[in-house]
Amino acid sequence: MGPDDQRSLCEALEVAMRSESTPLDVLKRLLSLAEFMEHDNKPLSISIEELGDLAQQCEAYAKALHYREVQWHQGDVSCVDDLISIYN
Repeated sequence: MGPDDQRSLCEALEVAMRSESTPLDVLKRLLSLAEFMEHDNKPLSISIEELGDLAQQCEAYAKALHYREVQWHQGDVSCVDDLISIYN
């Protein structure tokens, strides 16, 4: 799979993640795919913030917490409210 194929795949995944008609079950599977790729040291080129938003939307709080903490460690202080909300 070449770089253009990978880019196209990530763009298609992002479209599916943003679509309001995508079932919650599918969104959770996409989150699991992103997590698997990250653990395999081949993270998808989808922003951490978007993955965190999706995890919160799916009520996958452990994943949401992980992505928000990564945001925080990258210096993005805009996630503080989300971190507090998830911890509560």
